[in-house]
Amino acid sequence: MHRPTDRLPVEKRLILCIDGVPYSAVERLYEQGHFARFHRPSRMIAPFPTMTNVALKDLFGAASPAGYEAFYFDRSRNRLTGGALSYVQRRAETTHIRTYHHFVDYQEPLHFEFLVYVMPERIFQADLERFLTAFRAHTGPRFVGYLKSTDGLIHMGGRQKLDWALQLVDETLESLMEAHGEKLEIILFSDHGNSMKVERYAPLKAHLRHRYLTGLRLRSSASIVIPEFGLATFAAIYTTTDPDPVARAAVQLEGVDFAIYRREDAIVIVNDTGIAEMTHDRAQRAYRYEPRDADPLRLHPLIERLRERGHLDGERFARDRAWFEMTSTHEFPDILYRLHQAMGDQVENRADILLSFRDGVYAGHSFFEGFVDLMAIHGNARMESSTGFLMSTHRPYPPCLRASDVPAYLKLA
Repeated sequence: MHRPTDRLPVEKRLILCIDGVPYSAVERLYEQGHFARFHRPSRMIAPFPTMTNVALKDLFGAASPAGYEAFYFDRSRNRLTGGALSYVQRRAETTHIRTYHHFVDYQEPLHFEFLVYVMPERIFQADLERFLTAFRAHTGPRFVGYLKSTDGLIHMGGRQKLDWALQLVDETLESLMEAHGEKLEIILFSDHGNSMKVERYAPLKAHLRHRYLTGLRLRSSASIVIPEFGLATFAAIYTTTDPDPVARAAVQLEGVDFAIYRREDAIVIVNDTGIAEMTHDRAQRAYRYEPRDADPLRLHPLIERLRERGHLDGERFARDRAWFEMTSTHEFPDILYRLHQAMGDQVENRADILLSFRDGVYAGHSFFEGFVDLMAIHGNARMESSTGFLMSTHRPYPPCLRASDVPAYLKLA
């Protein structure tokens, strides 16, 4: 299949995000001959937690969202807020603010977003058809679309429905290329991946309720707040006291990979056997990872390789680029950069403690646990959830890049 080159004139650019599609799925279909007009997909490492609000902030170069999900803890008001109705209101009222909604010309109508969990195939097909209609009616040089229904379809249908949906997307984009020729460039990407391993619910609140008061507000040093909206393989915890004992208690719940919290200038990583610390040198753009009585991120062998290759300085720091190249294919890809970002200004109301669960183990509102039968899920720091994709009809991209690198290629500013 002939692919256009960067030298050909482009009269229109279609930038399309398809929610929740893992790199592995697109790469597999690409090898089978699908998406033949595109250059090979690149791996895109999403921020942690691997949630849409967080990922699209980086991918579009947008403002920080209020929380990790639509239901979040508002620190200034000391209460849980949001939810489905609030999400609808915020999406309708904040298009003038540079959240990701600001950049998008098409996304599915609000009332369809939750119906995808009831009739996923029909909602996805309707979403794709509405997108196509909106694109054809658009007259400007750039159109940005966002197919949100793919994520719900993947949750409910797993790999089989994902492959079906991707083939429909391929056919749709092929028809657009046939109609417009090489004057149309299409950039296709996802915000994060999904793990097709779903095993059991982890009752985080019940586990911590033996030691702490869980509620809607922080009322005392014994209080903690855990927002629960959907089901995900991460969790956020808020507290007014020392986060260390809370984190140590949380990681004793079976299925938790690790917890992180900030302590002065360091980030502490905790698992059920002990702790490690990471430190960021801003001036040098470097990180140091130091296992104390445990190695929760399983980076010790990579530290030895960094040492052998001369990347560690006298204080055991290695530059960001060296860490990226060493850990981009690790089970927790690009993990030090992502944990540093997670404890920064990623959201307006940052958690005191973030948990990453193992693939197959998830937390969230127990109502949804009984309401939906999941076949895929995301949120944690592991490879499948963390790795989306990016590809173009007109140009190759680096084989692997961060979500925060993508705005330079989308050129939306």
